[in-house]
Amino acid sequence: VPVRGLWSEDEQSPFGGMGVATYRLKITLPADAEKLTLLAGSPHTAHRLFINGVERGKAGVVGVTPDTTETEVKTRVYNIAAGVPELNILVQVANFDFRSGGIKRLWFLGLPDSIQKGIALAMVREGMLASVGVLVGLAYLLMFVLDPSDRSRGYFGIATLAIGLRVLPASISSLGPVVLPDITFTSLVRIEYLGTAIAVFAGAGYAKTKVPGIVPLRLSQGIQLKALALGLIVAAAPLSVAYATLPVQYVLPVLTVLLFILFYTRAWISGTTAARGSAIASVLYAGAILHDIVRTENAGLGAPIELYPYAMVLWILAEGS
Repeated sequence: VPVRGLWSEDEQSPFGGMGVATYRLKITLPADAEKLTLLAGSPHTAHRLFINGVERGKAGVVGVTPDTTETEVKTRVYNIAAGVPELNILVQVANFDFRSGGIKRLWFLGLPDSIQKGIALAMVREGMLASVGVLVGLAYLLMFVLDPSDRSRGYFGIATLAIGLRVLPASISSLGPVVLPDITFTSLVRIEYLGTAIAVFAGAGYAKTKVPGIVPLRLSQGIQLKALALGLIVAAAPLSVAYATLPVQYVLPVLTVLLFILFYTRAWISGTTAARGSAIASVLYAGAILHDIVRTENAGLGAPIELYPYAMVLWILAEGS
């Protein structure tokens, strides 16, 4: 059921991403309705849920001012008894900390087994990327320590380790809250943004050191300097300033991916057959990112899953081989 999107995306709203709202949805169920489960994809950035007039749960504290609101972004699961003829769902949402407010991620109402399978699949997908990134990253950093002459191993280890760890604060499933149960909202945002900066810095360094002379040195160094500046800002600046770096966070990874595609394609054409798999994996990775962006901005388009984790694992394994 389409609802109004994030408040910051509403051109008629004078409030930007800050504010409070109430969402209401009435669902009529058949007489033989089975037990159901409601998966509440985390709104931005605190919510309270009522079903048929009874409060069923919350994330954070919903208030009407910054002082009375406590931010928490977390997916919740609510069970609904069988035989209920009608569901009157009411959701209160408040946001005074994040760049946008409202309901963005999808909510699902369905049979418990179906919902749990979806959650399990998301955890497997994110857990796979986290474990592959961390294990491969640590392995390559160890190889670099044993042989510091090959700087590409060090850059690759840092990039994959940052990618693997970044999954935790950016988790859509319950993986992040399970591993980091007490992390604050501010720390979560900073870690996620810092992971992007580190991955871009190391990725650009890896591109210029893997096969020297293939990648334009000035281009790769320029990306690295911008990634360093981005990392310093998101780690130390006020959160409002860190939010303002989002356009840069979108552009820098795209430039790095294009750099990889250029690097591998030129190496492949030059006769480096080992670059073939990496070139193909990089193109598939870019396609997955494009798919996920389109799917996020236009609900209902594309495959019903995020392709980024699979493409990222493919790229890491292609490079690791």
